[in-house]
Amino acid sequence: MSLLFALIVSSNVASGLGRTAAHDAIVDAVRARMGADVEVVLRNLMVHSVIAAATVRAVPEPDARLGAVIHFKLQSADGATSLGTASARVTAIVPHLHAAQPLARGAEIGEAHVTAVAHEISAGPLRAWPGAASALGSTLSRSVATGACLSRTTIQAVFAVRTGQEVTAVASFDGVEARAVMVAAGGGDPGTVIRVVNRQSRRALKARVLSAGLVEIIK
Repeated sequence: MSLLFALIVSSNVASGLGRTAAHDAIVDAVRARMGADVEVVLRNLMVHSVIAAATVRAVPEPDARLGAVIHFKLQSADGATSLGTASARVTAIVPHLHAAQPLARGAEIGEAHVTAVAHEISAGPLRAWPGAASALGSTLSRSVATGACLSRTTIQAVFAVRTGQEVTAVASFDGVEARAVMVAAGGGDPGTVIRVVNRQSRRALKARVLSAGLVEIIK
């Protein structure tokens, strides 16, 4: 067996267990950006490495967008070890709201104005869509027709946590709970994963939104 052929065979090992690990890691990465209730759809998945790790972390490219082929770095769970790369065309089935009737710009959105739906979104950045908690009581930034999706560009959403807001961050270590005031570097409703920053150290941590002004530090 030639060295070149051996390398090709080795690279294809990722099509088994490694391919499944990469698939699951990419799904987790997209849900971390868009919400835990999103159903992630991967097409044309390509894994460009041999993965030998119990847990794989996928990091999407900075300008990743739904509908396009997205490239991911594959890493160990702590991010310290590179495990290769992967690519896939990504879309997502996203729970969100549709306008139940024509709505004019500046109108305040009430329950009678919207319908809860979930369908595949094939364009746009990897970020959470506004749900009922942020849409109801907000105002429209532009007029919409019946059946139109209410996206971030359509409404002036009121999220449970907003970018730049001071939040209470809760962390548990060995059964001991600690709390600190930090600054949100992103916004979203409960379940959304964002970054929070310690004002003194400037250290950024990953956190999950629990409720208005409250987040939980996660690994």
